[in-house]
Amino acid sequence: MRMFYPVLSFAVLSALPLLSHAALQCNVGTPVNVSGRATMINTSATRQAGQVCMTLTNASGIEVFDQCGAILGNVLSSNPETGISILNHTALFSKRQAFATRNDVAQVTGVLATEATGVPCAFSVVEKITQIVWSKGILQSGAADVTAVGSVSACTDKNLNTYTLSGTACY
Repeated sequence: MRMFYPVLSFAVLSALPLLSHAALQCNVGTPVNVSGRATMINTSATRQAGQVCMTLTNASGIEVFDQCGAILGNVLSSNPETGISILNHTALFSKRQAFATRNDVAQVTGVLATEATGVPCAFSVVEKITQIVWSKGILQSGAADVTAVGSVSACTDKNLNTYTLSGTACY
């Protein structure tokens, strides 16, 4: 029997409308809108690696950041009964642009595919990123309100997780 593959991902944000700057209070820095995408593969049952592309836009609508970089995800826990997984992510855009998140909450919202045996292997997912615990150059440590919406697949014929990102963070 194949084990349930934990929900893997970097915050997938999009199906939800962009949040206003007023929704997020920054202790340091100023709120910015976050948009982008992430594409990852599962390197094990608890690790993912891939690319994240992010655009940060200030309250005046001016882009203050627009780059693609590497992202690593680590599943801390996964509950097959509830479809909830807890993850950490680290993103590196350059030597001067990086951040790490903690305790991201991913919720399975549906089954997209099954193996020939009938075991589910691909899922639709919504993930919330609310805590940036370390940063260099790009975002400030502290509160965030980013949503990642997408799909994860550990199917034999398709090892690919894709997300769309949206929300706010402190810059």
